Amino acid sequence: MIKKGDILIIEDDADDRDYIEEVFTELNVANTRKYVANAYEALDYIKAHSSKPFIVISDINMPMMNGFDLRKIILENIELTKKCSPYIFLSTSNDAEWVNKAYELAVQGYFQKPSIYEDLKKTVQQILDYWNNSLTPVV
Repeated sequence: MIKKGDILIIEDDADDRDYIEEVFTELNVANTRKYVANAYEALDYIKAHSSKPFIVISDINMPMMNGFDLRKIILENIELTKKCSPYIFLSTSNDAEWVNKAYELAVQGYFQKPSIYEDLKKTVQQILDYWNNSLTPVV
């Protein structure tokens, strides 16, 4: 895992993108953040870059293609799968069916997107702490 790689954030809501970026900035995260507004932009980004992102954080409920469909496309293409780990959902929904579906698609985490800034900050910090300390295979 490239711990200094980009953090790819797939989020269709501009206000949420700004909110999330405030958190990363306040946490002094050194990784470059790449924000894309939909699943198609995410696919283009993943295909165009030879290096893996450090983390992919994806919304689920997006126009044109939802996060589940994007994840399925990635899993069905070995070249995309190699470029895309860990994959985490950050969604406003805590619906048990959505959580189950996410893990059926081999995500490495599903987090409910908090509406309170300090809670979002804690959630993002927990995600970063976990993946920064996790040992993973070198590919």
